[in-house]
Amino acid sequence: MRYILLLIFTSICLLAEVAKVSAVVGDATILRDAKSIIVKIGTLVEEKDIIQTKKNSKVQLIFNDNTIVTLGKNSALNINEYIYDTKNPKNSNTDFNFFKGAFKTITGKIGKINKEKFKLRTKTAAIGIRGTVIIGNQNVVACLVGGLAVQGAGKTVN
Repeated sequence: MRYILLLIFTSICLLAEVAKVSAVVGDATILRDAKSIIVKIGTLVEEKDIIQTKKNSKVQLIFNDNTIVTLGKNSALNINEYIYDTKNPKNSNTDFNFFKGAFKTITGKIGKINKEKFKLRTKTAAIGIRGTVIIGNQNVVACLVGGLAVQGAGKTVN
């Protein structure tokens, strides 16, 4: 019985992981359930986590679908929603809120198989993925490969 409970607990914990920290320079934290976690290489990231970098810091995350997100200095990312369903890829969904600073994103499998459900948000815009490499901050968004749709100030630009 003890082993069954351990297996169930381990499975639940594994399902909560959505990304892993692959690189960190300087000081960064994850806010999770009113706790502050110091970011290190290998730190596991969960849905609803808020990742914050400080002055002269950078963090790179690799998500379960191989999406890569890099946060620049004095930046913050809220993982509003992240579902990667390998059995039914059309159920996959990404909703990231970059509410402070600068970022770079290289989309993984969700951005390729379910583009309409891969959303990036900033203070001034909501970005729908139509490509694979995006950089931006709170004022400017650029797509380096592919295309995107940006909504802001009541307008949509493709």
